[in-house]
Amino acid sequence: MAFKLKYIDGLTTPTSPALFLGGRVHAGLELWYRHRQLGITLDTADVTKSIEEGWGRAAEDDGMVFKDSDQEQTLRTQTGRLIEAYIAHVPADEPKPLAVEATMEAPLVVKPANALLASGG
Repeated sequence: MAFKLKYIDGLTTPTSPALFLGGRVHAGLELWYRHRQLGITLDTADVTKSIEEGWGRAAEDDGMVFKDSDQEQTLRTQTGRLIEAYIAHVPADEPKPLAVEATMEAPLVVKPANALLASGG
C-alpha cells in the first residue's frame, strides 16, 4: 500500500526533522567525497557553506516544514557539527574513493493488462 500511495498515486508525507538532518549530512559528505575522488580536498567550512546555500531549496524539495525558526537553526547547527566530526575522523592516509553513489530516477512503466494480451505476453 505504501508503494502504491507513493509511486503510483504520487502522495508523499512531509520529511521528519531527523530524516532531513540525515539527508543534509549525507549531501555534505557526498560533496566532500566527490571532491576527494578528484584529488581535491575541501575544507569543512566549504562543505558546510555549500549545505547552507542549498538549505532552503532542499527544505522545499523535501517538503520539510520546521516547527519554528529555533528548530531550523538547531538542525543547521547539528548538520554542520556532524559533518565536521565525520571529516575530522577520516584518516589522513585513507585512499581516494574509486566511486561515489549516484542518484537515479526512472519512471515506472507498467503495460495495461489489455496491452499484454494483445502482444501475446
